[in-house]
Amino acid sequence: LGTVSKETGIALFGVFWAYELLWLIAGTRKPGWTIRILLGAWSLVGYLAFRSWLTVHFTVGQEVFRRFENPVAFLPRLPRILSKFYVNSFYAGLAITPLELSADWSFDCIKMVFGFADLRLAAPLALLTALAAIASYSVCWLAVSSGAVSLLGATVWTLVMFAPSAGVLVDPGTTIAERLLYTPSAGVCILAGLWWTLLRTRPWNKLRPWLLLLALTTGAIRTLLRNRDWKGEGQLFTAAALVCPRSVKVLLCLLYTSPSPRDS
Repeated sequence: LGTVSKETGIALFGVFWAYELLWLIAGTRKPGWTIRILLGAWSLVGYLAFRSWLTVHFTVGQEVFRRFENPVAFLPRLPRILSKFYVNSFYAGLAITPLELSADWSFDCIKMVFGFADLRLAAPLALLTALAAIASYSVCWLAVSSGAVSLLGATVWTLVMFAPSAGVLVDPGTTIAERLLYTPSAGVCILAGLWWTLLRTRPWNKLRPWLLLLALTTGAIRTLLRNRDWKGEGQLFTAAALVCPRSVKVLLCLLYTSPSPRDS
């Protein structure tokens, strides 16, 4: 049902198989795992065949979107690879700290990366380093620590569910879309819960109630402020223009929602 509702739901098949592998490595393999893998494979083949029959284009690609919607897909090879690395790290930042949000992130909201001298490449480097550290810790302690299993499971969920939107296999139809973080953010929530359990030790235990209060208050205030932007189209795209003042779509929508041409 997830794959029918949204194309990125196909990542659920990857999550199922990754968890089967995770249980196998951790020594907690469930009975009937081969049947589940085969059923998942046949379901995936059936879905792909159905989608091929139903849609004109089998995958998202340059034939179904334009340059101003996702300029990354139209760059030369090296800038395209570097820009994808940066865009994915930008996604990670939105998932962890959603401070700046926009109704649209199309051209020319996010500046592309054209060379290794771009300092913004520090963001994907930090993200890859963190993922490597999580993988190393989890693999070393997987067989003896339930926390390591949970840590790796949450990370796998986040990465696999986001994989169709990462631009690795196919180019998505947009540079950034906040809706693509909905299902991957479930893994981020699990990671936050694991971090919370670590604070049970002294001296953090006394600070736990205050940290929880701070997190809930900050999140509530941010939610209330963002909800105001969705009261009307004019407010929505005015707020988007503050984040993406060079976005073609944002400027166009702002023009359409303005009371008069002079206001635009």
